Amino acid sequence: MEIWIPVIVALISSVTSYFLATYKGKTELRNLKKQQEANLKKMEEQRKADLEKMEKQHAQEIERIKTEIQSKSELYENQAQTGAIKNIMEDPLSANQE
Repeated sequence: MEIWIPVIVALISSVTSYFLATYKGKTELRNLKKQQEANLKKMEEQRKADLEKMEKQHAQEIERIKTEIQSKSELYENQAQTGAIKNIMEDPLSANQE
């Protein structure tokens, strides 16, 4: 019977260690899952904020380009009108010289 006492003690400590390690592993896994979910949520919010920022920048860039095109169009129209006036003014002079 004396041989079985160390075996029983070793068996009890082994089983206890196994259950404690399993419990600790599950607890750590649960905590890691919570942490990952929090990180994922934070990253999703950051992505949404970045997307909104990019959309605003894009809209501003489009508005700037539209304004630039409009000003160039107005400049072209003014140059065309100035050219037409110049041609009108030049024709009477050349008609008088002939």
